Amino acid sequence: MTMADTATPLDDTDLRRWRACTRRFWLQRHTPARPHPVAEPPEAHVVQGPAPDVALRASFPAGKWLPAPSTPADWAHAQEQTHIALAEATPDAEGWALFGACLASDDGARARIDLVTRGPHGWRLFKLRYATVGTEADVDTVALWAHVAARCGLRVQTVGLLLVDTGFIYPGHGCYAGLLREVDLGPSLGSRPTGDWLAAMQACLRGGLPPMPTGAPCTQPRPCEQLGRCNPPAGRPAPWTHVPAWTSSGANWPPSCVPRATPMCTACRWTPCPMAGCAAPPRRCSKARRWWRPRPPR
Repeated sequence: MTMADTATPLDDTDLRRWRACTRRFWLQRHTPARPHPVAEPPEAHVVQGPAPDVALRASFPAGKWLPAPSTPADWAHAQEQTHIALAEATPDAEGWALFGACLASDDGARARIDLVTRGPHGWRLFKLRYATVGTEADVDTVALWAHVAARCGLRVQTVGLLLVDTGFIYPGHGCYAGLLREVDLGPSLGSRPTGDWLAAMQACLRGGLPPMPTGAPCTQPRPCEQLGRCNPPAGRPAPWTHVPAWTSSGANWPPSCVPRATPMCTACRWTPCPMAGCAAPPRRCSKARRWWRPRPPR
C-alpha cells in the first residue's frame, strides 16, 4: 500500500508549500500548524469592487455552488455531487458553471476547482484570481487541477485564470457582466510536470525530515507557520528579523553585551547580546546599514 493510499490526498496548498520549501511541506503534513493570516498586497485588489461571488454570478447566472468540504466525509459527498452536476450539464446550457467542484485522482491528489464550465469540445477549468495579474503559484495550481481532472476521466478543453479586466466600465445597476476576463494557461502547463511532482512529494513524506534548502523563505513574503518547529541545522544561522523602526540609541551596554563573533548577520557576521531579557539595542551593522535582532523565542 502506497503513501497515496494511506495519507490525506495532496492538494494545491501542499504543492505550494513543497515548491517553496520541502522541509516546510514535510513538517506541515506531519505536525500541522495554523497558517499565519495572509493579506494580499493592496495593489492586487480591485478598489471599491464587488464581491467575487457577485462578479461570478454576473458572468455565470446559472451557476451552481458546492460548499467547501472540511472532513473526509464532506469530501466524499462533494465528489459525488460534483460528478452528478457534471453529468447533468449540457453544452447548450448558457451561463452554467459549477463553483467549487471537488475531484480526486487515483494517484493521491485532490482538487477543489474554483470554476468548471462546459465548452463545445470539453470542460473548461478556471481559477478565480480577483486581481489584474496572476502568479507562478496560480499556474502550478491550475496545472494540478488539470492533472486531477484528466485522471478522473474528464476531457479538459481549456485551463486558465479569471482575472479582472482593467478595461471594464461599470454601467451601474449592479451589472458586472464582463468584469472578469479569461486568460488561457494551456501553453504554460508543459513546463509543469505535475505527475513527477506528486511522486516526489509522496517520496518526501515517506522519508525523514528533509534538510533546510538553500535560500529557504523562512520569513518572506510572510513568516512560515513552522518556524517554531523547524530548528536550523548546526552551523546554520537562525532566521533573523529586519527591524527598520529600531531607533534606540545612546544606551550603555553592560559588559555581558559585548557582541560575539557568531555568523548571524551575513554582512558583518556580528550578533547582539543573546541574553534573555537584555534591553540593550542591537549592534549597528556598518556594512548592511540595518538594525538586526534575533527573533523572540516561541
